[in-house]
Amino acid sequence: MGGGGQIGQPVDTHAHLAALPDPAAALARARRLGLGGVVGVGEDLSSNRQIWELSRAEAGLVWPALGAHPWALEPEGWRENLEFVSRRLKEAVALGEVGLDYRIKVKKEFQRQVLAEALKLARSLDKPVLLHSRFSQGRCLEMLEKAGIRRAVFHWYSQ
Repeated sequence: MGGGGQIGQPVDTHAHLAALPDPAAALARARRLGLGGVVGVGEDLSSNRQIWELSRAEAGLVWPALGAHPWALEPEGWRENLEFVSRRLKEAVALGEVGLDYRIKVKKEFQRQVLAEALKLARSLDKPVLLHSRFSQGRCLEMLEKAGIRRAVFHWYSQ
């Protein structure tokens, strides 16, 4: 994964394609308008599956980033999602979207547990991380450093 776009063509580096009502139509329009590639970002098992399938159907246009977004974390099912991510991360362009969000009702310790597990996966394959860090940027940076992550994009952060 990761080829695709021609030099000079724009690339969308972070798109939640699974949230669109008709991702295939949106991608067809983007291609007609000259988009060279899009990093399709996963949040949970359902969106990761959809992003994975889109990256297969639209090879060269959609590049998968598979993740476990803090907004989508559930006590039941998060391990199944990370297993899915683990089996496919080698072929993905990044881990993401993952992170911490200290403004939501998901327990902070649970968020940190899932993020730590996800970061182990990224480190094992030297993948970049697409990080959501709302009101948690210091803790996220600490966790990235502790996990040995060399490349990360702080997608959303606040003070």
